[in-house]
Amino acid sequence: MPDQVVSIEPTPVVYRQNVKLRYRGSLFEQGKQRIYAHAGYGSPDAWQNVADYPMERGTQGFETTIAITNDSRLNVCFHDGYGQWDNNGGHNWSWEIHNGNLY
Repeated sequence: MPDQVVSIEPTPVVYRQNVKLRYRGSLFEQGKQRIYAHAGYGSPDAWQNVADYPMERGTQGFETTIAITNDSRLNVCFHDGYGQWDNNGGHNWSWEIHNGNLY
């Protein structure tokens, strides 16, 4: 993930599976020791089931694991718990969630 601000594995994101979310954006560059992934499901302008996931800092960025519990769309931004946010310039980050069916 050297040049990516946010990455998610595995892709595609599949309903009822876990994903590893990695972040190496402005909050990492500012030297924050703890940040949170602020994530929700649904359309990018009307998130549902919103939760904060604590992320662990490593040498290459922050990471956390999220269980995908909805089959719509995963939306994510990041904050430090003290009012500083990284929301991708107001666009957040978003992934379509696949239902796991092959047909």
